[in-house]
Amino acid sequence: MRNKILHGDSAVVLKTFDPEAIDATVTDPPYGLGTKQPMAEDIASYLHDGSKLDHGGDFMGRDWDIPSVPLWREVYRVMKPGGILMAFAGTRTLDLMAAGIAAAGFTYVGVLSWCYGQGFPKSLNIDKAIDKMKGATREVVGHREGGFGNKHEDVTFSLGDWTPTGGNDISQATPEAAKWEGWGTALKPAWEPILVFSKGPTDWRMPLVPFLYSAKASKGETTLEGLVENNHPTKKPVDVMAWLVRLSEVPKEGVVLDPFLGSGTTAVACAELRVGYVGIERDDHFVEISRKRVGLVGAKAEVEDEQSDLFEELMG
Repeated sequence: MRNKILHGDSAVVLKTFDPEAIDATVTDPPYGLGTKQPMAEDIASYLHDGSKLDHGGDFMGRDWDIPSVPLWREVYRVMKPGGILMAFAGTRTLDLMAAGIAAAGFTYVGVLSWCYGQGFPKSLNIDKAIDKMKGATREVVGHREGGFGNKHEDVTFSLGDWTPTGGNDISQATPEAAKWEGWGTALKPAWEPILVFSKGPTDWRMPLVPFLYSAKASKGETTLEGLVENNHPTKKPVDVMAWLVRLSEVPKEGVVLDPFLGSGTTAVACAELRVGYVGIERDDHFVEISRKRVGLVGAKAEVEDEQSDLFEELMG
């Protein structure tokens, strides 16, 4: 099982793998973000009964739940002893992600960080969220001008924030929302944690610099020079996944697993590093994108290998 992109549900597909066939796992699983906070009994069922955690299913219009404990147990089963698991997590749900991985039998090692600088750090307006939750329509009550620095433009002054839009003031639609006018949640983070676990005892150690600063996926990565349109909404940059693959210390004859392959970035990183990979993705659209992306890397690698052989002949 090497250099494969498989279409299906990881919880099912992984059952077909031989035990201890995988050297490391590098993955970007669903974060379980949403507007619903799991209760204590929900978390207990998740950890002990294998139940999924209901987070509302409303993040970016998709039902992306935190992976179940039984799925992580399958990942544990197929990994070699001492192998490293690196899994991205959301800043608001990394505790639940870590608890699920630990419940599957993995040993906690530490946390790495991917830092990025794009995007203004926004805060969720609590009164606006309350009105939305209640299905209430907010009334336009006025108009104002404003802006940042020397640039003046119409803005909406709503719930305590300045957002360049059409220029209307909005009132709260419900009494509950009015009580929370001007209040917001913590700022949107400019980093994402990567949880690091091992299968049993390991010689692997956290790097001296446990973070990487990298821009989000570039337009070039998104369009791949116009050959493949990658429209995955949460894709990671190739250099970030390559950083993790290198840190996993998998030999080139080894295999890296990504049970949540998405648009194939982990596989692309492995292909560029000449490391074996197996990716699983349940969305057939992204399976197709993944295979095209890896195919382009493979063609590029063949050209590079031919150039390398020619160089060796000339130098020989």
